[in-house]
Amino acid sequence: MTDTTSRPLVVYLDSSDFSILSNPSKRTLELVNIEKELLSLQDKGLIEFRFSFAHILESAPISKESIQYSKQRFAYIQSICENRCVASHIEIIENEINAISINSTHSQSTIYNDCSMWFPSSDVRPESDLESIIKTIKEEISSLPDRKQRRLATKKSFLSNGQLNKSNFLKNHQVISSISLDIEEKFPLTRKEVEEYVNSMFSKNDIESCRSLLINSLKDIGRFGNWYEKQWDRTFPVSSHLRNIGSDLRDALMVASEKVRQISSELKEAGHHDDEVEVYSKKIISDLSKSLPISLVKGLAKKIEVEIDIEKMSWSLTPSLLTVCNLMTVLTAKSLVNGERNRNPKASDFGDVTHAYYLPYVDFFRTDKFMAAVLKESKNPLETVVVDSLEQLVIEIRKKLES
Repeated sequence: MTDTTSRPLVVYLDSSDFSILSNPSKRTLELVNIEKELLSLQDKGLIEFRFSFAHILESAPISKESIQYSKQRFAYIQSICENRCVASHIEIIENEINAISINSTHSQSTIYNDCSMWFPSSDVRPESDLESIIKTIKEEISSLPDRKQRRLATKKSFLSNGQLNKSNFLKNHQVISSISLDIEEKFPLTRKEVEEYVNSMFSKNDIESCRSLLINSLKDIGRFGNWYEKQWDRTFPVSSHLRNIGSDLRDALMVASEKVRQISSELKEAGHHDDEVEVYSKKIISDLSKSLPISLVKGLAKKIEVEIDIEKMSWSLTPSLLTVCNLMTVLTAKSLVNGERNRNPKASDFGDVTHAYYLPYVDFFRTDKFMAAVLKESKNPLETVVVDSLEQLVIEIRKKLES
């Protein structure tokens, strides 16, 4: 939860703000004046902008033609936030799950950092490259038709203790070239850093130096524009956690939405009046609001192998998880098939859900009009001020500073 007693007010912008403010053709006089006031407040130490994993992810180009706009977004984020960010939503989830673990003494990990550690550091595992290489070599050896060939290949590739024979491995320039290209595909490293990475891993056996190279490349978000310029549709770095946990959220939302639609359809076909259908649908939504937090948190706890005490779940210990569950429940309600409330879940909703993890930990949360209305309807007991425009953001910050 936010605590403003000894720090500037934290402002969390919408990804669209970075897109518009970084694009010279969209910077109207009104927007320039808003930006000027906000940056002045930041220079005075009254507010501060922080970026997140979600901001970086959504700044990636969606087509070859959008690379230039993507570069502008990365540069703008870096210019106004510098190295100030919030921990990745993956780490927020893990922190909150650990806070309600059976053995927890609840020592809240810091959510803010000023060294651009916006990504889940647990995903930066150079040792996994080595594990992958060893697995590939073993598979190639197993595919050899002759037992003698397999024995000779094993002796050449591995030491007597079973470890990779790196001195022989380094002589295979074709393999080293392939590994170098793979690293360049995964991380925004320079060619010199790639050479240093390979040298540290195979000559010096220095995994920590490899890790430092990867982490430092991710910290410098200004690199991403040029990295994407080489190939616009690259897979985003450190995205495995996002795919795994994101799929849990997506599935929960889609299943709940489909359940409401199916039951509503069945009731209508059975001759029930629309009012009856709506009452029953609302009951399903009410039940979902109670069951979703429990089922989702239990599922996430199982995924990260933490034994939890579900009774500890509260707005003080698990504010992000409860915020997201409330948001998902309201989004499901929006998919009711009756009247004007009919709205199918959109792909962008899942991105908005990702942003919502940060809401309890910032003072001002900028989002679009639809999501601002959904968050208001969620009735989260948080002090965070949600705004649906930059104009409203300035007004609310003034109010806060004057109070």
